[in-house]
Amino acid sequence: MVACDDGNFMQSYYLNGNCEGTPYTQLGPCFEDDGGSDSDSDSDSDSDSDGDDCVATCTAAPATCDEFVALSSAGGCASTCPEEILAPFREALCPECTCTGNMGLVAAYNADNDPDYVESYGNNCSAWDETTATCMEGGSSYGADWCSTDWCYVPAYCPGAVLTEFFAAYVSEDESIYYSYAQCDSEDTFTDDDSHDDHDHDHDHDETDEHEHHEGSMYLMYECYKNEDGVEMLTLTSGFSDDQCTGEAADSTTLAYSQTGLPAYGECSVADCGDTTCSYMVACDDGNYLYSYYLNGNCEGTPYTQLGPCFEDDGGSDSDSDSDSDSDSDGDDCVATCTAAPATCDEFVALSSAGGCASTCPEEILAPFREALCPDYVQGELVSVESLVSFKELDIDVFSNETFKKEFTSSFIQAMAQSAGCDEEDVTVHGIMAGSVKVNSTVILSDVSEQSNADAFTEKLANDTASIFTAEDFQAYGDIEASDIVTSEDPETYEVREFQNC
Repeated sequence: MVACDDGNFMQSYYLNGNCEGTPYTQLGPCFEDDGGSDSDSDSDSDSDSDGDDCVATCTAAPATCDEFVALSSAGGCASTCPEEILAPFREALCPECTCTGNMGLVAAYNADNDPDYVESYGNNCSAWDETTATCMEGGSSYGADWCSTDWCYVPAYCPGAVLTEFFAAYVSEDESIYYSYAQCDSEDTFTDDDSHDDHDHDHDHDETDEHEHHEGSMYLMYECYKNEDGVEMLTLTSGFSDDQCTGEAADSTTLAYSQTGLPAYGECSVADCGDTTCSYMVACDDGNYLYSYYLNGNCEGTPYTQLGPCFEDDGGSDSDSDSDSDSDSDGDDCVATCTAAPATCDEFVALSSAGGCASTCPEEILAPFREALCPDYVQGELVSVESLVSFKELDIDVFSNETFKKEFTSSFIQAMAQSAGCDEEDVTVHGIMAGSVKVNSTVILSDVSEQSNADAFTEKLANDTASIFTAEDFQAYGDIEASDIVTSEDPETYEVREFQNC
């Protein structure tokens, strides 16, 4: 111990590890530094420090709480002092440490973004991250210790307070927001964990400028930042990589594209941060790629990985997002990430059918796989055939009986659907008219493989109607023979421009 002129003292020790032979001056009742050389120090210190506790010597004690914060914060002369050294000054100069709450920042954030956070997020000691996309199954930090660890937002002077910039856009210039695990008697395994780059309460990138991009129902949040060569780049806010974009993408690298749609693998460009049309890709080990977005609706805060040429899943949550979106999506486009590409048409059907991992993928995502694996499939278009079929031996008056009318219509629909190879719900009877009883109907051929097949069905209706509607099908309704069932007009074939729901 070295006595000071004011009658107080300071203490000096030697620490092992990185600080062997280096004086370590505690932040004691006296801050006046005489160099530490008068220290009666014993280099046989029992300290278990590995050097992380080493500090620059403070030459004056803080007189206010603000001075204490400046002294003990990152870059301050006591920034790595152990808590037992800082505690007396905190207690003397600062109010009691309590959870402050998020100061309404989360509500403000949620008003502009797809909310991944409850409005009470960080208000008190709780494991707030358990239900965020990052920590849920499929997220980049799923299973991490800190996902189930209590923390809260605190004043800057509290133990373990770490500045977060995630809500920086909603904080006034003279304010900051800090989180602390220590306040909740928890160990902070979050701050130094690289896996949480896309996470919430410590979302921190240097020299960044966050932007929003809306592309149809898909939403992507990205940042501008300068790479090692000082070139300003666009990337998703979690920032897979800040490598400069070159002619070909390296494995596991995220690149930004100044274009809409799906860029080809290997294409890349440095996009202006003011560009409002930006998408990104993640290169896979096999040299292909996948795309990640966040959607609103049912998938608020949930990564949406497009069914692209690469199905390999890297968690999807590296897609940052701020769940912000003006998108009109109701969540119907949300998909579970597929982890393997289909190799056959049957696998594609299983993957894209109800319950499959890509069952609600939009058509533009499914189309390349359908084309590659299921040749001759008309993608995204429903082919309709409209016809007028006559039954010569039927009297229109019998249709005044509603029961008869329903039974006949049902038989007609069943026969037409069976012939067309479609569902009965895809056959519509528009009307039953007098004059040998004409039935006007439309058939939607949802499984048509080629336009020629639609033409063939049209020809079948026109020239060989009796093979579709056999006399036996309708004998219950009169003395009908095959020759009595004819198509009185050439059926019309046309395409309905809408995506299939099949």
